[in-house]
Amino acid sequence: MTPNLGPGPAFNALQEGRLLLQNAGVDAWQLEAELLLAQALHLTRAALLAHTGDILTQPQAAAYWDMLQKRAQGVPFHYIVGEKEFMSLPFFVDENVLIPRGDTEILAQQALDAIRALSYSNVLELCTGSGCIAVTLAHYAGIGVTATDISPQALAVARANARRHHVSARICFYEGDLYEALPPGRRFQLIVSNPPYIPTGVLPNLPPDVGREPRLALDGGPDGLDFYRRIVTGSLLFLQPRGQLMVECGFDQGGDIARLLAAQGFTDVCVLKDLSGLDRVVTGRWIY
Repeated sequence: MTPNLGPGPAFNALQEGRLLLQNAGVDAWQLEAELLLAQALHLTRAALLAHTGDILTQPQAAAYWDMLQKRAQGVPFHYIVGEKEFMSLPFFVDENVLIPRGDTEILAQQALDAIRALSYSNVLELCTGSGCIAVTLAHYAGIGVTATDISPQALAVARANARRHHVSARICFYEGDLYEALPPGRRFQLIVSNPPYIPTGVLPNLPPDVGREPRLALDGGPDGLDFYRRIVTGSLLFLQPRGQLMVECGFDQGGDIARLLAAQGFTDVCVLKDLSGLDRVVTGRWIY
């Protein structure tokens, strides 16, 4: 372990931080060392690199050392800095929520496109987590969104993100297990979800960073499809006529989920690919 950092030039601290993260096996060790030091100094990365001769105070050095230790021990970078960008918006994140990922932006963009093309104004998001999808839809489309999650801790983060982006009045959050959280009689034009979809047996083999994220947000059951079965079947009671269901999926799950939709009478079922050509979103329309 690198000795505890003390007051001194930022350049020296940065070199120590890079070495520590490199030795710990962090892939983006150089970038993350810079970003963590910028966080400790309350600077942008560009400003930090322009002032590497500045002298760190003891509290600044201590804050940097603490963040470096956490990262070297496998704590995800975004949990340490406390936020992650999604759809060009910053979102609070902590250990109670899944860290938003670029792949999920495909789902959010597809939902936004459908909302705008079909004038949807009544949308449900299941398994909201950090609230990144619900807040994105409310922010960019200006619509009302209902969002559910079984975790009260995750909902606290989601509510904080709604406040951060001034959309609290447009989002109704409910605590509970999928549709069980909803008041009776509600129906929606669009249901969207990024549910847990990693097969249980795969969880022990996840990269260390991912393994630190909430199991509740990762574990999709023995074949990874448990939540999709419940979401698809339950959607029949909560979609309006000609309503649409849209879900994110694992890279090889699109066909199985598409068959689940087709078996329940959905039409226009489509598997959308990401930029690597892998399954990413499945969508279908329910016709009464």
